[in-house]
Amino acid sequence: MLEKHIEIMSPQHVLKRGYSITMHDGKAVKNTENLTQGDILKTILFEGNIESIVTNKEKPTEP
Repeated sequence: MLEKHIEIMSPQHVLKRGYSITMHDGKAVKNTENLTQGDILKTILFEGNIESIVTNKEKPTEP
């Protein structure tokens, strides 16, 4: 059962479910704080990668 749980939580399995990982300078992007206009981002998908350039960033709006 533990093996099955580990398999389900593997990054490859998570990507297969439609999620992606966006990276900047080799680290996962968790917020916009350290990003600036012109930064190059790499997004990892289940089947391929995307390279993007930051053109705009916004702070989250408070509820």
